[in-house]
Amino acid sequence: MGLILALSLSALSLARTQDSTLHLPVRVHLLRSVESPALTATSDTAAVAQMLALANRIWAQAGIQWHLESVMHEDAPRGVVFDSLLQNAIPRARANPLTGFVPQEALLTPGWNLFLIHDFGQIAGGVFEPAVSGIILAERGMG
Repeated sequence: MGLILALSLSALSLARTQDSTLHLPVRVHLLRSVESPALTATSDTAAVAQMLALANRIWAQAGIQWHLESVMHEDAPRGVVFDSLLQNAIPRARANPLTGFVPQEALLTPGWNLFLIHDFGQIAGGVFEPAVSGIILAERGMG
């Protein structure tokens, strides 16, 4: 969730309360794919609430608070291509942008979008994607 903070200070118009707390809405997209176990998140709404509570405890000292707008369960497109990318069967440059693996029909705008997948393999733990106003984050390896 630290990546979210680092990127949150950029593009959105943000509401501040009298105590200077920055309030940021976030929509969590739990992705699933019949083609790709790596794209299929295993978290549920309760796990998302725990992650958000932890993030809010960590970032309270910076005056930032995340507000869960909603949790959505969505099908991830191009699962076969994603798995080929993880197995180095195709060059990473050919699969970019990574936004091709996330559904974009229900983006929170304005707001932040957090797309949870299960595993990014050796590619990354997470990545910011300006095109979706948010990040794609892997559950595997999260503390």
